[in-house]
Amino acid sequence: TGPQHFDGEAALDFARMRLADNDIYRSRRQSEILKALFSKLVQPENIGKIPGLGIKFLRDKTLITDVALKDVLSLACFAGELNADSLVFREIP
Repeated sequence: TGPQHFDGEAALDFARMRLADNDIYRSRRQSEILKALFSKLVQPENIGKIPGLGIKFLRDKTLITDVALKDVLSLACFAGELNADSLVFREIP
């Protein structure tokens, strides 16, 4: 009970878990993971790491995105102005 800290593998297992319930709850778990990740990223000690992480993700050949390298810094600055409570997730059946 209470807040849990997951490493990347445990977070993926938690987000992908299907045996305990249904897709609605799985979608909610995925939203929880994304909000927690965002909250961690925008902590003062991590905000400066966002551009480097963005560049690392864009160089990953397994990721397909239309985000350009030039957009990473702008997105990092924008992320610093948001808070986790402003994130809204919608479940699409």
